[in-house]
Amino acid sequence: MSSAATELSSSCRRCGACCRNGGPALHAEDRPLVEEGAIPLRDLFTVRRGEWVREPGRPGLVRLSGEIVKVKGTGGGWTCRLYVPGERACGIYDRRPRECRLLDCRDPAPLRRAFRRGRLTRADLLAGAPHFRDLVADHERRCNLEAAWGLLQAGDARSARRLEEMARYDAELRGLLVSRGGLDPGLLDFLFGRPVAMVVRLFRRRLSGGPAAAGEDAGMEGVP
Repeated sequence: MSSAATELSSSCRRCGACCRNGGPALHAEDRPLVEEGAIPLRDLFTVRRGEWVREPGRPGLVRLSGEIVKVKGTGGGWTCRLYVPGERACGIYDRRPRECRLLDCRDPAPLRRAFRRGRLTRADLLAGAPHFRDLVADHERRCNLEAAWGLLQAGDARSARRLEEMARYDAELRGLLVSRGGLDPGLLDFLFGRPVAMVVRLFRRRLSGGPAAAGEDAGMEGVP
């Protein structure tokens, strides 16, 4: 094979497929991208500990043992918000996140190896905003998804009431922060992840043996 052919075969074709399949999860070295505004907080969402997700190179769904902060989809679909369709390129290509630099659709091994290492968390990004950091920690305690999964498995009336209380608290907190606190609604996905009521629906579907939810399941492909 000629050197020109080798270069072509080993370089990205810029087809955009990886960008259309969802935004990247962020890692510690991506923190400056957020802190310097290249990726706004409102363009992020959090997949919380206890949710069922897809991971690169692993079949089916797995439960998260920690959280993932990743870039949202856009236009009601999966396409990464950083993608510029007309140019078939990333809007911040020269500073693109770690996973985007590692991703090679012909060789996913480097991304698989790095996926669980050094993930960026909400606590990392809210280090300079202790009020929000504490609010997120309190929400995580009150609306713990591992506890919600256990309550669903229990299936008794008392557990059902606790789930209702959890979902109601989550919904009321979100509403109050926007209506009275003036919070940008676009930040809710980052601060608190999916609404608890939605996660509970997905959990029920999982327990019933159905799909975790095509289009909602999960998190690893992106959320509009």
